[in-house]
Amino acid sequence: MAKLWMRSRPALLLAAALLAPVAAPAQHLALRSDLWCPYNCEPGASEPGFVIELVRAALPQARIDYAIGRWTELRYQRSAPPQPVLVLLGVSDTAATRRDLLVVQPDFGRALTCAYRHVEHENWRLDKPTALRGQRLSLTLGYSYHPDVDALVAEPGMRRNITQINGERASLSHARMLLLRRVDVALEERNVMQWGLRQLDAAARTQIVEAGCLLPQDRDAMHFGLPMSDPRSRDVAAALQRGLKRLEASGELARLRQRYGLLP
Repeated sequence: MAKLWMRSRPALLLAAALLAPVAAPAQHLALRSDLWCPYNCEPGASEPGFVIELVRAALPQARIDYAIGRWTELRYQRSAPPQPVLVLLGVSDTAATRRDLLVVQPDFGRALTCAYRHVEHENWRLDKPTALRGQRLSLTLGYSYHPDVDALVAEPGMRRNITQINGERASLSHARMLLLRRVDVALEERNVMQWGLRQLDAAARTQIVEAGCLLPQDRDAMHFGLPMSDPRSRDVAAALQRGLKRLEASGELARLRQRYGLLP
């Protein structure tokens, strides 16, 4: 589930400032991202997030500064070297993104959006997007989930049934809305929702169940993307690509996913 400008699935933001000379572009990175744990978590934490540690492992020689920053705050930098080079996280390799982004292969994971309901909301399951019709929905503001879901929530008759959650810990807010029975169904990326549920006490966690997931699409793959407008981007993209392939071949990528409890 991503911000609409990037892709239609979860989206995380990452901006990297490369302050070293062009000959060594990956020596100093200033990372900026949405707070989207377990992918991007609190700066300075012992576990700052899967993606932050992935960058560190892929570019072990880099000096990295990580802080939370929103796309709206960073957008002006996108085509203005020597401002920070933007490295966007969670980008889909589509014709739309390829118009102005270098998309780094391979992907480092796939987002999976699932439905969650209160345990007492029995017998309901997300077998297809139209099953959401008539349900009171909790959605994250500014995110798009699936073309069929987007079309459904745009229907005039659905709008009164939709609560849009804003904020950096939306998954925890979704869980609380379900516990209070203010909504019937919440849609959230699976690993992000699992992180939110872990913030609740054990008794509360048992009251929320997963009730099916949307069929994954090609655009659900998560990549790094760098602006073509910055001449340093190609070197950074190539370094990230080599690092990701090395981590995948060594098994370190799988171990890092396991450390953060990322589900398949």
